[in-house]
Amino acid sequence: MRVGDRIVLQGTHRGTIRYIGSVPNQAGEWTGVEWDDASRGKHDGCVAGQRLFTCQRPGTPATFVRSRKLVESLLPVMSLLEGLRERYCRDEAPSLDLPSPGQHPKGRGVVVMGRADLLAAASDLTMLAHASVLGMHVAARDPPDDLSQALPSLQDLDAGDTLLGSWHAAATALSSLPALRTLSLAGTRLEAVPALPPPPPLPALRTLVLSSTGVGWGGALRIGRSLPSLAALCLCDESVEDVSPAEKGECDLTATFPALESLDLSGNLLASWRQVAALATLPSLQTLNLTGNPWGSSGDDSDCAVPCPPGFRTLRTLLLGGTRVSSWSQVQALDGLPALASLRLTDTPLWTRAPATARAQTIARLGGLVQLNGSQVAAEERRDAELWYLRKVTDELAASPQDKEGVLACHPRYPALLQALGAPAPALASRGTGPGSSRLLEIALHHEERVVIKRLPESLTVQRLRALIERLMGVPAAAQRLVLETGEGHEDISAHLGRQLAAFSITPGSRIMVSSVNPDQIRGQQALQAARAHDALERRMMEQENHLQHLHLEERRLMG
Repeated sequence: MRVGDRIVLQGTHRGTIRYIGSVPNQAGEWTGVEWDDASRGKHDGCVAGQRLFTCQRPGTPATFVRSRKLVESLLPVMSLLEGLRERYCRDEAPSLDLPSPGQHPKGRGVVVMGRADLLAAASDLTMLAHASVLGMHVAARDPPDDLSQALPSLQDLDAGDTLLGSWHAAATALSSLPALRTLSLAGTRLEAVPALPPPPPLPALRTLVLSSTGVGWGGALRIGRSLPSLAALCLCDESVEDVSPAEKGECDLTATFPALESLDLSGNLLASWRQVAALATLPSLQTLNLTGNPWGSSGDDSDCAVPCPPGFRTLRTLLLGGTRVSSWSQVQALDGLPALASLRLTDTPLWTRAPATARAQTIARLGGLVQLNGSQVAAEERRDAELWYLRKVTDELAASPQDKEGVLACHPRYPALLQALGAPAPALASRGTGPGSSRLLEIALHHEERVVIKRLPESLTVQRLRALIERLMGVPAAAQRLVLETGEGHEDISAHLGRQLAAFSITPGSRIMVSSVNPDQIRGQQALQAARAHDALERRMMEQENHLQHLHLEERRLMG
């Protein structure tokens, strides 16, 4: 055992050796261990007022264990080559109990599995292109020359949740693999990355997953200097609060990540644009994932739009799902991203508060969006959203004539929309008051991720509504299932073809959920409804006949 070694005990408890030697007031040799599970610890390396070692993490994650007893409890650790041979070079077929592509138990991001390749390379590691030692007790103990000879074709390696204790050790071993393009270390607890000496370069590596490794943003910057071709970095669940350079000399992100196109910072502690402003200078950044951050909770935003930092010239995709975005000013700020085309805002307070109108207002406020929450924004949907938004802002201006500047400040796209679409008609609320006119009802039509908000005359029948939905959303009228949701509950109105909207309890905020079903099911529902209506008519006629017979009998009794 050596200081810095990663160990695993029976019962799967993992830790890092921080100290080997004597302990005050105790006989014999002791080993200080910093546990991955901090709840197993009792101190931070300081005993009887004397500091014997320092833990990498705060709190009290460490304990002392008698060295002899610790050795007896250790499980064996293998090298990377031993782990690969254990998994792929057995006499029997290799185990395929591995994650499917796109999944990873210890963090989001890239998983580098290829099951067909695993079978093909089962008996010859030199042919192995995609490999995994996920969850195995693997440490970096192979001489680089041995790895280069044994794994000349290896392109993707998943070494997540292993015992590779430091980036320097891992990079030293893996630098001999000329074809390596993708590396995942998610869930592998790594030592802090020192500024000097610089880590060995991996010039061909394009994708790196460092989620839940403990390296933090500062460590990622030091690692990035040795990866000139890096295009995708996943740094989830690392408690990152700011992406500003941690130290002097780390300020040039352009030089650190010249080719970085995708950055996944989900599950961290980033709360505002100020904390990610340094990323604006990245010359190739196209995708930024901030899912699950407390974004929007900093209190920096006022009621009106707050511009995002200048830069981000190439950013096309921004993921803010599960954040704390709660005001339209925070959404409006995104209009300052010149290339933004795709946005995700699901599971945010803003989206939860007004699901019926949030999609339309987001599309109208951000003129360049072509995809929202994973759903394409069609030209017709954009026009509907912008017309609705134009009407909404016009009504706000009419309601607040003394605060016209304030209203326009909160809706900076209004003048451009007004010029492009023209002034909206008079307020719809005033229509429908004359003889023969029909009051208009505002209803949100939902189909999958798409939302269309329409003002429809209350005289519109369900049959005509279905034809309108087919034109707007492409769902055949015969295959539509329409469920009206109001504050009082929900009702399936699909089969009420002849009824007008006025016959239903439509209130502000009502919406109609559109789904596709088998047309035979619709026809069966209509037939059942017709049969029930016929039965009801038969019962009423029988009741009337019985009533007439009763009257005749009563009349005869009185006459006799």
